[in-house]
Amino acid sequence: MAGSLSIDHEDRESDQLPLFDGTPLIFKMPNDWKGEGHKVGGITSGHFIVMAPREWKRTGSAPVEPEECTDANFMAHFFYVKKGESEGNVGGFEGYDRALTRTGFELCGDSVFDDSEDGELFVGAPPKLRPASGVVWARIGEEKEGGWKGENFKPAEQSLADVLNSRQGRFFVRVYDDSAELLDSGEFRYLRDLWEIRVNGEPYSANTLFVPSSAGYSPAEVQFVSTDGTAIHPNLDTAGTHVTMQSGGILIVAPHPDGDHISCALPSGEDRVDTVIKLPRIWWRMEQDDGEADEWRDMPLAMTRQQFRDLGCADAAIRLLLPLRVSSVKVGFDEELDRTYCPQKETEIRLSDFIDYDQISQRLNEDSSLSIRCGEAVLPLIRVSADPTVRSRSQTGIDKSAIKKQIKALKVKREAALQARDKKCLKEVRRQIRRLKRKIRKSTSDLPKQMQRGE
Repeated sequence: MAGSLSIDHEDRESDQLPLFDGTPLIFKMPNDWKGEGHKVGGITSGHFIVMAPREWKRTGSAPVEPEECTDANFMAHFFYVKKGESEGNVGGFEGYDRALTRTGFELCGDSVFDDSEDGELFVGAPPKLRPASGVVWARIGEEKEGGWKGENFKPAEQSLADVLNSRQGRFFVRVYDDSAELLDSGEFRYLRDLWEIRVNGEPYSANTLFVPSSAGYSPAEVQFVSTDGTAIHPNLDTAGTHVTMQSGGILIVAPHPDGDHISCALPSGEDRVDTVIKLPRIWWRMEQDDGEADEWRDMPLAMTRQQFRDLGCADAAIRLLLPLRVSSVKVGFDEELDRTYCPQKETEIRLSDFIDYDQISQRLNEDSSLSIRCGEAVLPLIRVSADPTVRSRSQTGIDKSAIKKQIKALKVKREAALQARDKKCLKEVRRQIRRLKRKIRKSTSDLPKQMQRGE
């Protein structure tokens, strides 16, 4: 990158373009920095890789550690900017005074939320393109093999709807300055007839989170609603044992983590738009140090204090399967959720971190729960049962006076059996008297020694 790029023209002329001229190289990337990127003039919103000299020190918070480049003199730095985030939060490099951020364009219109990484899903009328100052040209085309290659236009003179010309699908947008330098790029989807995506009868949104009841999850219902209120029948790409479609176009998703990722295509005339729903359900399981793991579950595990302690000492852990939208997890017993975990796709909670808590280290008079809090939702993962109570004289649950009355009545019956020489009746009466006397003796032996002595 310290050298130059040679470009040979048809007329045998050539140009030498420096790869690095003191300005960082900025590439806009797909989600999670995977796939092919495009060199742009600045950071807008989304995922970016910025290549800079190795000695340059990064400022601000970095979502991912920098990586080596093929040229050992440079490092690849990772940037992620949320839509609408302040430029001051992006960061840059020490000693480099020019801002890395730049406003490229904005798409405005009615949209429906889903979990696809293929761009925002606009519905109804086509979105409007609002370019930043300095944008002169734009290009829009279809993001699929063999699709519409696209068209260049001037946003100041022509609208995005005019260029789309009633097309629906997945598209790219790129904007350029007057010297044809790429300033920003992005993608979006457009489906005219979609009105809403509903899950369990409610509009699906970025804030949707499903927490199981005490009986676990019920099957989820996913429905795509058109502008006239009827159901759009999706072409299901993930059909299988966990996702089925009813005749009315409603998807039924079984309560199992393998069913949470739903990929389907929504038809509109000859066009179709791919959509993704990742049901935000929470699952967990116990994992032993030897690699043995339970099945994913949606109901609390039940155990005693001793079992919890034994598992903690054996380095067992609860593994959480969390939706990506969960930004913070607090863990603890009952209402004291005092440990914070950074959510990952699978978050590990080691039981050894909790064996010194009072609920485990001391006698437990009431049932307790190791729980998590995700946003406003609190979910018990393990229920720890209370210790058996030490029974006092009034807690034995035995009415000795009533038992003595039963024995007295049986003795009368015994005398009658003796008089009648009824051996069978006599044997049964003696058995009942012995059973009642053992019951009294057992109730006394269960008491503390001080109480047995009457202290």
